[in-house]
Amino acid sequence: MRSAAPTLAPLFRSDHQLNLLASLFLYGGEWTIGELAEHACVPLSTASREVHRLVDAGLATLKPKGQLRLVTANQDLPWVGPLVELLDQTVGPIHHLRGLLDESEWVGIDEAYVFGSWARRYHGESGPQPNDLDVVLITATSLPTNKILRFQRQLQDRIHMGVDAFAVTPAEWASLKGHESLADIKDNPTVRVTRISATSEGSA
Repeated sequence: MRSAAPTLAPLFRSDHQLNLLASLFLYGGEWTIGELAEHACVPLSTASREVHRLVDAGLATLKPKGQLRLVTANQDLPWVGPLVELLDQTVGPIHHLRGLLDESEWVGIDEAYVFGSWARRYHGESGPQPNDLDVVLITATSLPTNKILRFQRQLQDRIHMGVDAFAVTPAEWASLKGHESLADIKDNPTVRVTRISATSEGSA
């Protein structure tokens, strides 16, 4: 079934297409269709169809390498710059957040959840474009205020919008103990984000 056009960028045909393009153009490199599907959090069968559409449209190339077929973004497009900028300003925040979590300084963060207006737009709720990103970090490692502020600054530098982050332990996130505001966050749309390397372990 074809997913609806994404609220964050309705000119794209679907959220699946948007996330596949973001993985291809924001990260670069060569991907098997399976790797690309896993990284973009898109079902494999959907990714296969969308990749062939992108190849037919000239946005990507698909070439054999041994027994594999590798997908690559077509970086020679004359309008690749504006496309990357558009991807960066729409779904870029979650892709950059995943990249930041994968850096050695932040490997103690098990996962993160984006909430608030950005998550609501991501899940299809209409409204104005978000101008900041609300993030709850799930970590068993103590994160003092100065380190959380450093995390915010690093993410802000990548996504070029304000970031408001705080940290809780996995037990607090699961039980909501001591954090009444977490119940409200979990009752509303969120976007789960894990490290890029965690996708090989079956995470989203």
